[in-house]
Amino acid sequence: AVSTLPTAGMVSVNGVNTAMGRYPNSTGPNTGYITIASHSGSFSITATGGLGSTNWTGAGIVIRKQRWAMESGTITSQSGNTLNFQDPNVDDPQDGFGFFIQNDPRTLDVNGEWYYNPSTHKLRIYSTSSPSNVQIATIENLVSIDVKSYVVFDNLAIKGSNSAGINCLEYGGNNLTIQNCDVSFAGQQGIVSLENNSTIQNNTVNYANSLGIYTSQPNCLIQNNTIKNINMLEGMGANVVSPGIQNYGANSVIKNNVLDSLGYMGISFSGLNVSVKNNFVSNICFIKDDGGGICMGGRSLGEGSVIDGNIVLNAIGAPQGSVGNAFTDASGIMIDGYGTGITVINNTTANCANSGIKLLEDQRIIVNNNTCYNNGLNYSWATGGIQLLSGSDLAIRNITMQGNIFVARTASQVALFAYGASGSTADLLQCGTFDKNYYAKPIDQSTAILANSNPYSIAGWQSYSGQDAHSLGSPKAITDTN
Repeated sequence: AVSTLPTAGMVSVNGVNTAMGRYPNSTGPNTGYITIASHSGSFSITATGGLGSTNWTGAGIVIRKQRWAMESGTITSQSGNTLNFQDPNVDDPQDGFGFFIQNDPRTLDVNGEWYYNPSTHKLRIYSTSSPSNVQIATIENLVSIDVKSYVVFDNLAIKGSNSAGINCLEYGGNNLTIQNCDVSFAGQQGIVSLENNSTIQNNTVNYANSLGIYTSQPNCLIQNNTIKNINMLEGMGANVVSPGIQNYGANSVIKNNVLDSLGYMGISFSGLNVSVKNNFVSNICFIKDDGGGICMGGRSLGEGSVIDGNIVLNAIGAPQGSVGNAFTDASGIMIDGYGTGITVINNTTANCANSGIKLLEDQRIIVNNNTCYNNGLNYSWATGGIQLLSGSDLAIRNITMQGNIFVARTASQVALFAYGASGSTADLLQCGTFDKNYYAKPIDQSTAILANSNPYSIAGWQSYSGQDAHSLGSPKAITDTN
């Protein structure tokens, strides 16, 4: 036996975080999933095929139920291509989405894949030669804090947890400081704090299967951390939202952090008067999407917050296992679902699959002095340097947008995408006040803007909307995007 724990959440091979075996294998884009042909209720799905003669009863199952959500469970019985299962049931399965099978020794057929037996506590690993330097986490949480105040963790290496590296899951403490620490190979979370006035600074969090840093109480400071390789293995993370940094506390500051290689979002926050400033986020949304490098969601929960001076590059998107697997939805900065009273200024976004800045059913948002370049890399009906999407639930209103540079690089991209509720022109023309922006599409300035599915030049948009009287397009036309 290599552990006393009932599960194994972290195994590394030659210093690389390694996933348990899965069927089918994930070897490239749009692979690694079996498509759901139909479902019955919340706990039964029928596959399009691909199960063969194997009965997978007792194995684990991972179902992509939303673009932003996967749920892990156990197969309880099988009849042909129909699988009955138990999982957290946060969402129902969706026809056309996908699933894969894991946590079963019969899935092992790729070097490094492993299976942990919960009864014998032995680790089985597939390798064409004798495997070396295999490590398994055997302690649930390496540091646990229980309602303590004024504790400082400084200059520690915390490596190899089955769940959290540093875990403060008890409310009631205050003034926790975690600084200059190296937290690595966490089976779930790197650092978790439910204490008021937490300071988390100058740390490195590398390899965590769910999220990097989590805080939920007011007045937290998260600064100068480097967070890499978070939630990058499908099926190994928790079912919950899993960004690099997640903050739910009001009056918090998230600044000067570097985040790179993230399976889902970069920084997610929801709280009054939060400052998200001067962070660098790159290479996100590899296994889930409908997210952003910096994302805020929730009605009125971001009031007074400022997103200032951040750089977000390469929001990749994850089509595999979802309907329409050529379509991706990952943005640089996203105010998602009823955000109000938020300022987005001085940011740079580039190379994002969906939008540089995405505003979805938001109100009283200031968008000033941002630069968005080469966004909209995969086909989507809603895309662009900036995306304004009004809806029947909440109309976009009182958006102020000045001094921005939106550059569409290719012929298929647009600098501005705007859509009124149900395509309503009257709704769209009430969304806000825009002026002194650049909507540049040098390959074809006549289609720089797409409003209610109609393309416009700058002059056409000015005539249609009555906005952007002093805004300009590209000063130079090109014929070759190279």
